Amino acid sequence: MTKLGIVAATILAAAGACCGVSPANAAPKTCTGLWDFIETDCQLTWYGITLYGAIDAGFTYQTHGAPLDTRSPPGSPYLVQRYSRSSSRWDVAPNGLQNSFIGIKGTEPIGGDTSVVFALDAGFDPYSFKLSSGPGSAHHMAGTPQDQQTSWADSSRAGQWYNGNGYVGVSSLSYGTLTVFRQNSLTYDGVLEYDPMGASYAFSPIGWQGITCGGGNTENCRHTTSLKYRLNIGQARVAAIWQFGGYGQDNASNGAYQFGAGGDIRNLANGVLSFDAIL
Repeated sequence: MTKLGIVAATILAAAGACCGVSPANAAPKTCTGLWDFIETDCQLTWYGITLYGAIDAGFTYQTHGAPLDTRSPPGSPYLVQRYSRSSSRWDVAPNGLQNSFIGIKGTEPIGGDTSVVFALDAGFDPYSFKLSSGPGSAHHMAGTPQDQQTSWADSSRAGQWYNGNGYVGVSSLSYGTLTVFRQNSLTYDGVLEYDPMGASYAFSPIGWQGITCGGGNTENCRHTTSLKYRLNIGQARVAAIWQFGGYGQDNASNGAYQFGAGGDIRNLANGVLSFDAIL
């Protein structure tokens, strides 16, 4: 689909994305000009570094709403919350399908089937361009009567310029991928992989609340100082993550670890059965 087609489709969905998806068997095309960027699915890539992101914005009608909070990642109470009011309201709807974000990423071959990989991105409110900060939205409402609160929500995004991912590492088809620094927990990877609504704030209770991806604490959906390893072995896969820093390193705990194992069973009832167990 071209970018013009994507824009037409996402207007109906109240969201807009900046980058298309390339076929699996073809290298992404690099943009050669402004019209090329608008009309095709090319990528903004220079010297192996790709600029990517999404802006998700729209309008919403809620029977029990609350005013927009530009600090909160969801920004709007898409699910009824304790501060939801008895009156209905029309309002702008930020980040309904996903958190608006901007970032850079890259893959640089260093020999054989091994490459250096990195990614750095930050979520923001599409109306104010404030960096997403769940703890900031909660702190701002401290002491405010419940029926006067805005749509605050806790999150692992805490207003950092790297509040999404911020990692670097090496990746090999033979030996797997090892990355370090700010990364998704394995449970968050699982939510993104298996939630049919893609962890959407507006349409997925799992995506809205964040408890599942954080193992009971939404702030643990991402670890700022962590080591993560993933390896595919045929149709099977294993993974592990270790948070080696504590609160002083912008983490939500003083230490954490997870292990995962799963796989794909192909040609089962003309489809693929995928499963993952995470401890």
